[in-house]
Amino acid sequence: MKSPYVADLVITTTDKDQGNLLASLFAAESGDEYTFDHAAALRAAGTSDPAIQWGGVVQVKQNVYGAVLEFNSAGPYPNLNLAGLTNQDVADFKAIVQMQVVPRGTGYQVFLDVLQTLNLEII
Repeated sequence: MKSPYVADLVITTTDKDQGNLLASLFAAESGDEYTFDHAAALRAAGTSDPAIQWGGVVQVKQNVYGAVLEFNSAGPYPNLNLAGLTNQDVADFKAIVQMQVVPRGTGYQVFLDVLQTLNLEII
């Protein structure tokens, strides 16, 4: 049986509640439930600071793949607008949520690379 997942999504947020809100929009389309409540807590590398971001890897189904690509684009956002997001909502989410679509099976390595680039570590 062919997997319904077409890609991995590396995702981080600086605001867990808003990240959950955006994740719920994508989950409604995919039938999956992803929340940042189960994400890795991230802090500045080499510190004992509390979490400043949350992140993880999610598998993406075909029916959500287009919406994620649309979110990452410069717009327009017709599908996200149909889901109830205004262009300003998308801009606001982009300020706190970063998503990167990568080939299936590569998400965890890309996630670790993203953490290194952002100078973050998992708590």
